[in-house]
Amino acid sequence: MLGFVLLLAAKSRVPTEFYDYVLRPDSTYEYRVTESRPGKQTIQLTSQSWQGKIWKHTILVQQPTGGRLDGTAILYITGDGPRPGDFTDIGLMSMATGMPVAMLFDIPNQPLWDMKEDDLIAHTFEQYLATKDPTWPLLFPMAKSALRAMDAIVDSTKNTPNPIRKFVVTGASKRGWTTWFVGAIGDPRVIGIAPM
Repeated sequence: MLGFVLLLAAKSRVPTEFYDYVLRPDSTYEYRVTESRPGKQTIQLTSQSWQGKIWKHTILVQQPTGGRLDGTAILYITGDGPRPGDFTDIGLMSMATGMPVAMLFDIPNQPLWDMKEDDLIAHTFEQYLATKDPTWPLLFPMAKSALRAMDAIVDSTKNTPNPIRKFVVTGASKRGWTTWFVGAIGDPRVIGIAPM
């Protein structure tokens, strides 16, 4: 599927810089499970190095009790955290949907250059326009972080009663943009997106 997307992009002269960035291997990628209880997991993820900055994230994973066991989870992309009550929130989402829910934090890693959110995104586009370096737009590492989170979740749940292999991706605001970008990658693990 991904090869097909890249072939279409090349034939239609669509820029491939986004695909080139997100698919490039990064030796800094690693994860470790720091907490594991029945139905709950906490994962510490290093997704990549971008513009000399190492990106780190926390992922909370909640498995439903007696829910669907088809290996599909909701990947909820969010900003700063985790905060008290996040496991409660994803527990409610998991119970309501009958699906595992994974909450990915620190998208984007911030502050960077003393900026956050819209100011940070605007700065990275200014850098792109000034340098013509196609790796500058902040949405590229944001999307790559979600891919690396899926890698970590799939690997860390492979020996559990409900291994996760597919995702419905969602997020709001800048994380909604990230959701669209994750869907555009063409990763066969992504079976749906719900940007907010």
